[in-house]
Amino acid sequence: MTKGIAIAFFMICTLGSCAAAFPYKFYGIVPSTSTLLGPDPKQDLPLSLCEPDDEAKGKCVVLFREEFERLMADYVSTKERLKQCEQNGN
Repeated sequence: MTKGIAIAFFMICTLGSCAAAFPYKFYGIVPSTSTLLGPDPKQDLPLSLCEPDDEAKGKCVVLFREEFERLMADYVSTKERLKQCEQNGN
């Protein structure tokens, strides 16, 4: 299994369980097949969608797994703290 496939597999399997709490779309990547992996194969996208054009230099943002996990954890934590703050204010 190549490193790219392993990373994509990890992101989908491990982080997929948190997807309900993190409402933004994210994809794993398999560079050897030029594929962005969605939550299920029907939602896979071609990597060519990330190619620049006249309107946008970069259409895709790449995060390594550790950064993505911190981003997701921060989002979930902030959402929970906001919920607690709203409950305490009423």
